[in-house]
Amino acid sequence: MANFIYSRVTIEPSEAMDKICDMIENMPQSEYGKETTTVVKTFYTEDELKKPYNNGETEYPITDTGVKHSWLYDNVGTKWITIGVDEDIRIESPSYIPDGFLIKLYSLCINDFEDVRITCKWYDEGETECGAALIWNGIYAEDQYYIEEEYEDTELDNEKKWDDISEKQESMYYSCEEAIETEDFDFPISKVRKVANVKYEMVTDCYPFQ
Repeated sequence: MANFIYSRVTIEPSEAMDKICDMIENMPQSEYGKETTTVVKTFYTEDELKKPYNNGETEYPITDTGVKHSWLYDNVGTKWITIGVDEDIRIESPSYIPDGFLIKLYSLCINDFEDVRITCKWYDEGETECGAALIWNGIYAEDQYYIEEEYEDTELDNEKKWDDISEKQESMYYSCEEAIETEDFDFPISKVRKVANVKYEMVTDCYPFQ
């Protein structure tokens, strides 16, 4: 994958979206390069920070220089993350979407709200890959698509490309939804995995994905 992945995340119901957006907007201002540390301190508890990671490592993961990559891979899914709020939740990460962080957001909502649904639609900086992920009914599902068609650098072709990306993301979203509705863990998409017992307990060690 390309170096930067741009994700747009929405959460239902709207009250759950408001909760997470408030947490993001109330984060302290970060120094450049320390954004990941701020995100981790905002969304993860001390107990989570002190849990063994990377197959038994116990050193406290937040250091003067940032957060240890091995802890981030086990809990966030990427080696750094930045987040903000616009019309939706905007996330930037390297190489992969932060699936562990999406699961964390789900865990922060399922005890307080009914029928929580987290949707993530993403594309890479080269605009050659896109994908969708859905967490709903205690199941995480994700798929991705490699954009093979060549597009010229014209306004009309650029519009066609983004129409194609949007169409593919919507199709993948519905595939994820079908996999979750049927609880088909062999559904032909990238990932399908149970992460929570509906009402309301997260599955132990539901992340990272193997």
